Amino acid sequence: MKNTIKISDLSKKEYNRYLELYARLSLEKAYDISYGQLDKKESPDWQSETLGIGLEVTQGISCHEGLTNAIAQRYFGRELDGDYILQEVKKHFPKFKGNIESVDGVTILSNSKGLYDFSMYINNIQKVYLEKTKKLNRNYKVFKSNQLYIFTFQSTIIEDDIIGFFNLIDNEFKLQFDVCFINCIHVLYVC
Repeated sequence: MKNTIKISDLSKKEYNRYLELYARLSLEKAYDISYGQLDKKESPDWQSETLGIGLEVTQGISCHEGLTNAIAQRYFGRELDGDYILQEVKKHFPKFKGNIESVDGVTILSNSKGLYDFSMYINNIQKVYLEKTKKLNRNYKVFKSNQLYIFTFQSTIIEDDIIGFFNLIDNEFKLQFDVCFINCIHVLYVC
């Protein structure tokens, strides 16, 4: 390949911009072509007075999952020796509480040291949904249709989990998101 851009080489600001662009493009191509008319702004990230849409883009992951992703992006897929990766992670990421091992030069990475409950992914979505709803009510520009796009980086979330989440949400705020898109890698839920 002539030009390869590694997402893992992007700064945090560039990576967030990448996610915002990805969200808008995925909606434009897979949901409604008019999303291509949204302008990049802040609070919310994408806006159109003409369409009456404000779209905020965020990640529904915990800090620990974000750290695990950062480690994977920095060291994996680069043909590095497993023992070297193990040493680097221990040196540069001392707060990492997951599991990382090197077996015969191959690195194994997990965000937990054992089994874990997949409901944590729904909890992450709920947490970010409530945080963004609070911001919608405090300092976001309000539109006819206020929308939220959440990246989960998970393919294990199923429709019943999403439905259950929205049925259980206890939200005391006056303004709510009119539409919530939940990106589960191969599925985009529209709620």
